[in-house]
Amino acid sequence: MKQPWTESFSPPRSSEKTAAVLIGVVLALFLLLRVLSWMNTSLLESRDSMSMIRDTKVFLSLDISRIINLPPDTTPIYPLMSAVFSAPGWSMENAARFCSIFFSIVVFFALTGIGRRVTSSQAAVLALLLLAINPVMIGLSKSVLTEPAYIGLVYLGLWFFHRRHENPTWKSGAVLGGIFALTFLARTEGLIYLAAIPVLQFV
Repeated sequence: MKQPWTESFSPPRSSEKTAAVLIGVVLALFLLLRVLSWMNTSLLESRDSMSMIRDTKVFLSLDISRIINLPPDTTPIYPLMSAVFSAPGWSMENAARFCSIFFSIVVFFALTGIGRRVTSSQAAVLALLLLAINPVMIGLSKSVLTEPAYIGLVYLGLWFFHRRHENPTWKSGAVLGGIFALTFLARTEGLIYLAAIPVLQFV
């Protein structure tokens, strides 16, 4: 038998459908703004961007000795994924920017999942809209930098954490550990999550 207060917190299906449509509209706006920003970009962002292109060339060479001899402070996830995205024959810069767009889309869907679990669908849509039109995030989403991959992996991990927090298993723990291990390989500050997330599992 359902309690009256549980019914009051169950959103009607019509509002769920409306939220899904709104999320689709916001996603279209999200992609449009980033594509337009990409089309108006002609220069690399910084010297770090040049380093990313150089490292991408190393991974693209498939030369194991060169890959092993990359500098010890190299964070390999972004240049490796950029090399993968260059498979269709795109230039390394375009492949790197597409890689950043890909991880920004991961952030969008991860935030969608988190928002719909911790708040109302309407608040989740508003959060996604703010993400879509934020000028800093628009610029970052197509940049040749490690930040998009790092942010994407962090949000993916947080989404998975929220999904499995109430009923954790060793398999979900292994997946979660793998995701946050990749954040460390995307940016070294990701190391903090390898300690923080296991602790939060018991909170």
